[in-house]
Amino acid sequence: MNDERNADRPPRAVAPDIAALRVTLVGYGEVGRIFGAALAAAGVASVTGYDILASDPPWMAAARARAAQDGVALASDVGPAAIRHRA
Repeated sequence: MNDERNADRPPRAVAPDIAALRVTLVGYGEVGRIFGAALAAAGVASVTGYDILASDPPWMAAARARAAQDGVALASDVGPAAIRHRA
């Protein structure tokens, strides 16, 4: 639609192929888990989650089990989680 209302707007970017996306979630609590599971189910190439509670062994054990069910890799450190998804 290219009428006067859209004349000042830049053209929309083309969405990348979802299967090529690599996503890191910083924060893998309730919302991070929901996002991670949805992204993995949608066919994103890889989803990694990290949470500051990763240093807490009981939390990490439960989070790893949830992440495995959801198709999310859980990182114990934010650095490797971010580097894993650099272009």
